[in-house]
Amino acid sequence: MKKKWFGSLLASTALVAALASSQAFAATNDGWVQSGNQWNLYQEGKLVKAGWAKDKGTWYFFDNNGVMQTGWVFTGGAWYSLNGDGAMRTGWYQEGNTWYYLSDQGDMQTGWTKVGDKWSYFESNGSMVADQPVKASDGRSYVIGKDGYMLTDTPYHLVSEIYRMGGDEYLLHKSKDGVYIAQNEWFVESNARLGKAGYDLLDTLVDHQEPGGMIDPNSVVKGLQQFMDRFYFGENGKRVEKLPEMSITSTIVEKNNEFVIDHFNPRLVILDHFTIVNNKLYVLKNPNEGTLRPGYKFLLGQSSENGYNLLVLANEQGEVISMKRLSKDVSDFNKKDMAGLANDRIMIDINQTEDQMVRTYH
Repeated sequence: MKKKWFGSLLASTALVAALASSQAFAATNDGWVQSGNQWNLYQEGKLVKAGWAKDKGTWYFFDNNGVMQTGWVFTGGAWYSLNGDGAMRTGWYQEGNTWYYLSDQGDMQTGWTKVGDKWSYFESNGSMVADQPVKASDGRSYVIGKDGYMLTDTPYHLVSEIYRMGGDEYLLHKSKDGVYIAQNEWFVESNARLGKAGYDLLDTLVDHQEPGGMIDPNSVVKGLQQFMDRFYFGENGKRVEKLPEMSITSTIVEKNNEFVIDHFNPRLVILDHFTIVNNKLYVLKNPNEGTLRPGYKFLLGQSSENGYNLLVLANEQGEVISMKRLSKDVSDFNKKDMAGLANDRIMIDINQTEDQMVRTYH
């Protein structure tokens, strides 16, 4: 019993001595004091407690007992990261395989964040998003690259506008704000002009007719709906393997003296000129807005070899009512009076603007 009492007395004496030493230090000096594995900071003769303190240009955080903190701390509604020496971190910070971004004030960022002149996105736990699309306030889902920054241009290795991210395929579009994914949208391989898929598409569009043959628009629709090189991207933007029927279900409405596909989404554009609405073929005037083009339209083949010169007639709402494949030799019809597609006479001048290429005579 006597030994225990004596030991307690010694411990108490040591604690009093340590406190007296700290108080004596504080009375005469400001600075850091180590007590075991803990650090305290004195400023203006007082122990810093419960909050932030700046020392020699660096911010530190202390608990209610004045102990300097390290690691993650939550205060003032935000998370902060403190290194092993207690210094507050700013900028990019990697912990394990996860990247975080801390503002100049040290608070951990979440959501869309501008870093320099680029945009990044961070989950609610602060982890950086990479190689996936993220929805923005404008309703579009923009693509975050592998480096954690939003893409402002399509990847240089992109083929046919389809891009693989995280094991899934997406269709990309570019706008002034960045690269975003298509949602509820069809894509038909349209750069067939460069290969077999393109010629297959053109053959389907002319319903495999020889030059001079009349084309049934309904047959064209059926052919396009069975076309091999077609893709559909769903609500989440991912490519759908089990394809729905290739058509837009919508109504045609009149706006500003033009006919437009109402709520032009999902979008289906074929060779920049055609779309399918309610299983009918339409001519597009503006494929970005869904405006439709009535009357005649002439499509000139890409070269004299392919011979896909096409004459199309649409009604006032833009629905194709008649089509004809013309001779591959432009001299057979250019600037010549010829029979039209509606018991009329027409003249085609390939040197005119698109709207003036076909002139009608009755």
